[in-house]
Amino acid sequence: VTVLAGSRLPERMAPRKKTKRPLMSEEQGDSISESDFESRNIYQALPVDVSGDPQPPSGKTSEKKHESTKTPPIFITGTSVGDVHRKIIAAGVIRYTTNVTRKGIQVQTTATQDFKKVVEKLRDNKVQFHTFQLPENRTTKIVLSGVADCDTEELKESLEEKEIFPISIKKMSIREKRYDDHVTFLLHFPTGTITLAKLKLIPAIRHCKVKWSHYHTNGTPMMCRNCLKYGHGANNCYNRPKCLKCAGAHKAEECPHSDKSSEQKGKIPEHLVKCANCSGGHTANYYKCPARPQRTPTPTVHRPAPRYDEKNYPSFWSSRTPIEPAATPKASYTSKPSAQWANPDSNLFSPEEITHIVTDTFSLMRNCTTKQQQITVIFQVIQKYCYNG
Repeated sequence: VTVLAGSRLPERMAPRKKTKRPLMSEEQGDSISESDFESRNIYQALPVDVSGDPQPPSGKTSEKKHESTKTPPIFITGTSVGDVHRKIIAAGVIRYTTNVTRKGIQVQTTATQDFKKVVEKLRDNKVQFHTFQLPENRTTKIVLSGVADCDTEELKESLEEKEIFPISIKKMSIREKRYDDHVTFLLHFPTGTITLAKLKLIPAIRHCKVKWSHYHTNGTPMMCRNCLKYGHGANNCYNRPKCLKCAGAHKAEECPHSDKSSEQKGKIPEHLVKCANCSGGHTANYYKCPARPQRTPTPTVHRPAPRYDEKNYPSFWSSRTPIEPAATPKASYTSKPSAQWANPDSNLFSPEEITHIVTDTFSLMRNCTTKQQQITVIFQVIQKYCYNG
């Protein structure tokens, strides 16, 4: 190490002495809690609230979030939009929307409780409207056929004896009856309380063999039996009733034109029959009514068959190079047989000899004009190769 004149060597600092910390006894370690250590982790997760509700800031109160549920629409007729708003606000509902459609004023709520309040308010004020069932009120529909015609209360008692408890029973209309007392019943059950397999364990009711099946519309439009409009049912319809027979402002059972005789019970004169939808000379449930919504079948798309295309569907052999057969030398009568076929002890013709026989036979037959000449040629060839050898 070179030291310049007049310079001082740097003073060397003494090393720090390491002080040993006294070990902690087991009793002291047990007494220390987690709160005695102050730690901080920037990657630490946010504290989890046990209650699951967000904590409101200090000095402020937060309202509980309004639960929204998908509710069916309500269609109101015979009133104005302003009157609808006043009635809904009077019912204590503030979360809703309205829309004017061809079916009427559509009201859409966001909660089930609001839906029930609006329906109750409109019903109390005798407003004309129709709606649909809530999801929790939907039922399982079962069709019962085969039982003899009877009252719905009698059928209900017979079903309760077999521990079957429908919430409602209705008679279905049949277009073509197979016998006089042919009837079909529609049973409603709470969703999830009955199965078709359980019902099929009951083969007979009221001494009649019955058949159970699910209710299917088969694409037929739904018709309200109260107002005779299409698209909703009578259970949720609060419109003015209309007669199925004469289109009057009354129910079909209360039609004043109905014949009370036993032979033609319920029928009215033909000149009084009127449709409530198209004003035609037929009942409102006539299946050929022009106002009846027609089922539009889904068009079946038929894809064209693939056409043969040399580009997309190349031939299997076109991509291969054809193999030309090897040229065989022409044989002559004077040529010697090949060594591999030469066998002096054999009594068979060699391949070259067979070729000559066939060639001679076809060359001679070309000049034949009759079958007798062809037979003569065959015998000549046989004599030449078999007996002149």
